[in-house]
Amino acid sequence: MTFGVSAATTDEDRHRFGVGDGRVIVIEAGWLQRVCDCSLHVYELPTAGFRLFDDIAGYWLSTSSVTPRRVVTLTDLPRAIVERGGELRVVHRLWPLRDAVAKSTLAFSMIRMRNALR
Repeated sequence: MTFGVSAATTDEDRHRFGVGDGRVIVIEAGWLQRVCDCSLHVYELPTAGFRLFDDIAGYWLSTSSVTPRRVVTLTDLPRAIVERGGELRVVHRLWPLRDAVAKSTLAFSMIRMRNALR
């Protein structure tokens, strides 16, 4: 799950959830070791031909094939998140936070919640 401020975010919600200017990425404790052990391949793509599909989640789409300019492999994901201005938070269960964020004025993306503990 990830969230951050938008133009609609109230000061109350910003303070309530402790959100600065960057994105907050929240995972369950059971995923922490996997995140620390994981390598992530980041593909740098040309921007031409892409259209913004979802500003909050950061989804961009292209209807044609694209050749990457380069590929960078990240091996320390918590550090990579911080270096890019984000914050990683670890909780025991996502659902209570998910429910609170969904009712707030924060901008959020909550894909794969089916993998979260109930």
